[in-house]
Amino acid sequence: MVVWFCDGMLFLGKVPFFRDLGTYAYPIKYSLATSLQAGELGLWDRHIASGFPLLAGFQPGVFYPFSIVFYFLPFFDAIRFTFFLHFVVAVSGAYVLCRWWKFPVYISAIGAILFTLGGTTVSLSNLLNHFQTAVWLPWMILSWERVLESRSWKNFLIFALLLLSALLAGSPEIYLFSLGLLVIDGVRIIRRDRHLTVTRMGFLLIGANILVAAIGMAQFLPTLELFLHSRRDRPLPLQEATLWSLQPASLLGLFFPDKDIDPGLPVGIRLFFSREVPFLLSHYLGVISLLGISAWMKYASWKERTITLILISASLILAFGSFTPVYSYLFDYVPLLRIVRFPEKFFFLTYAFLILIVLRGLFALHDTKRLLSHFPVFILFGILTLVTVVYSWLRSDPESLLRYVVQQSGEAKAITSLVTTLSSALYHLERQIGVTLALLLLFFCRAKKLLGTVLLHGLLVAVIFFDLGSAHKPLHFLLNPDSITKTKRILSKSDVEGNRLFYYPSGQNLHPSYISVFGWPPFEKAVALSFDNLLPNVGVLFDFDYFQEIDAITRQPYNDFLDFINLLPPDGRVNLLRAVNVRYIVSFRPIEAKGLKLARQFPEHFSWLYEIAAPLPRAYIAASSIYEPQTAKTLRMLSSAEFDPLRQVILNERITTESDRPHASVAQIVRYENETVLIKASLSTPGILVLTDSYYPGWKVFVDGKEKKILQANHFFRGVELAAGDHVVEFKYEPLSFRIGSTISLSALFLLTVISLFQIIRWRKRLSEGVIDALPQQPLAVQQE
Repeated sequence: MVVWFCDGMLFLGKVPFFRDLGTYAYPIKYSLATSLQAGELGLWDRHIASGFPLLAGFQPGVFYPFSIVFYFLPFFDAIRFTFFLHFVVAVSGAYVLCRWWKFPVYISAIGAILFTLGGTTVSLSNLLNHFQTAVWLPWMILSWERVLESRSWKNFLIFALLLLSALLAGSPEIYLFSLGLLVIDGVRIIRRDRHLTVTRMGFLLIGANILVAAIGMAQFLPTLELFLHSRRDRPLPLQEATLWSLQPASLLGLFFPDKDIDPGLPVGIRLFFSREVPFLLSHYLGVISLLGISAWMKYASWKERTITLILISASLILAFGSFTPVYSYLFDYVPLLRIVRFPEKFFFLTYAFLILIVLRGLFALHDTKRLLSHFPVFILFGILTLVTVVYSWLRSDPESLLRYVVQQSGEAKAITSLVTTLSSALYHLERQIGVTLALLLLFFCRAKKLLGTVLLHGLLVAVIFFDLGSAHKPLHFLLNPDSITKTKRILSKSDVEGNRLFYYPSGQNLHPSYISVFGWPPFEKAVALSFDNLLPNVGVLFDFDYFQEIDAITRQPYNDFLDFINLLPPDGRVNLLRAVNVRYIVSFRPIEAKGLKLARQFPEHFSWLYEIAAPLPRAYIAASSIYEPQTAKTLRMLSSAEFDPLRQVILNERITTESDRPHASVAQIVRYENETVLIKASLSTPGILVLTDSYYPGWKVFVDGKEKKILQANHFFRGVELAAGDHVVEFKYEPLSFRIGSTISLSALFLLTVISLFQIIRWRKRLSEGVIDALPQQPLAVQQE
């Protein structure tokens, strides 16, 4: 199943390219891959954002076990295998969990298909860190229930390690949602087993997370350090936090594919009823979900229906975000919501509840009498009738759909686009009619005893697999990486040696969060634009350096930069960019500013390339310093045409380096690596050596082998005071947070090893004495009320 779903990656050499995969996920994974293959751990990346703490960023997954594939395989092979491996984790975990719940084989297979090929999981594959965490949910639930049913240290340890793997995969939000589902599952089990208590469940879950924190401290402490030096230690504004909220009308997509892949469009996808591409591209759970939900509503107890519907309603209210006043109220009083971006992520909870409902509904139909009844036939016939009526109506009156599309999209699209949208919608309705008819025939034949049970189960799984697989396989957005990465780019590495690139978006905000071009390129070309124009951070794959920071946890100095430069006129912007080591600016609009020269226009790439005259070098020596502790005044001086940053450097502490003699100096970078920079400096009078790389905790500086105090230079960069003469200066990244975290992690692992050995010895002793704890004959999760 997964082999077919991923065959484009496995056999055709293609790779998913959608949303931020090319500009964010792949560059940080590439940085991790090159670090691992160079024998480094991946603590720091020198290319991103003037230097960025890669490990602390969390999303690269430095300690995530599956990241090892980037050490052994070529980069894009590792990417393909990563996607395939996680789909395998999803399908195997869902199937094993369903079997643990004592569902029949065919319902377990359906559960595996719904979870793995359902809209939410496939949509998350466009957001790699969320996808990597989400696929572990079935394994987490399975190990959680095994922990609750026994007092086995082995089960507890397996549970904690699975939690750790899911968290290290890169998405704390999905991990927290998964913990919430574990709590709900635990309460459900407690209601059925009087020997379990809420207190014991709480101790087990808290204890497991303490163990996760201890083992993962080498990751978590650096991340906490980054968090404290970023804006994320402050609440997000409501408008930004709710940027991606679930549109209530999009719930129609649970039962009808409301989008279509269109390679001729820049975004690669045609939206039927919405204005913008949503966070989750699809919610589709197949036609079978309507039958399963209907059966669950008919046969489940009133208590189960009430509790489950309350949980679904609560998760949907949170997912709706800005579309409901409830979220804005909760946002003010629930601290957790203030650090979670995009409420649509809460639909992950809804997704889990809906899958369970569908499976329990199908399990209710598993009873022979119910299966032979006319209920499934009646429901499917009703669905078929409804879809057929809608299809016939739209065929006879297509203007109704066109008006609805224009109303929902908020714009009058070109008539050709509207006709294409109408054709796509009608095609999907025809597809739904076909799938519904197939299911109807299966249950009708079984009701009339024209079809054996085994054959029914096999065909049922096949139809559901076709339904979800064919609907969601195109959502990989597969492209040949050679056609994207091996094209002619606007610059070669030698053109920018020692300086940085900067993407200048249209509009007032210079944060590289969007692309707008004068043209209508097809999807493949639109993806290639980022690579051809070396937009942040795709140039990392080609050894280019950037100043802009696009990580979810942006550091405070960069936020200060954005807040300031966005208010500057063009001339002041160029002055400030010159002071931060930027040489080339790429833009999709013409720019006019003093000190900016048009290097070349690229009509084939829709872009203009500009060169800044005399940018600051990567390393230089300033003869004197200015004391200025206020960020705004520092940035104002850096953006002033009268200020000469080569002669003076701005520090946040007082240092005197004045001399009556003329100042002459040379700074030459001898070795420039991720975690080490070696510079030979020669100066006639005392001065300040400035390295235009990020100032960040953990960096140390050694002058002629002796550690010196590292200075924060020009608000963004590193500096060190030098006496007159020749010096060898070495900057090293040795973060204390990582050393402390590593010590805690290794100590925790050592303690776990000792406890595990003790448990093994104890178990063997009890085995030799013939005393073994009895295990329950069936999992608690499937005991009926």
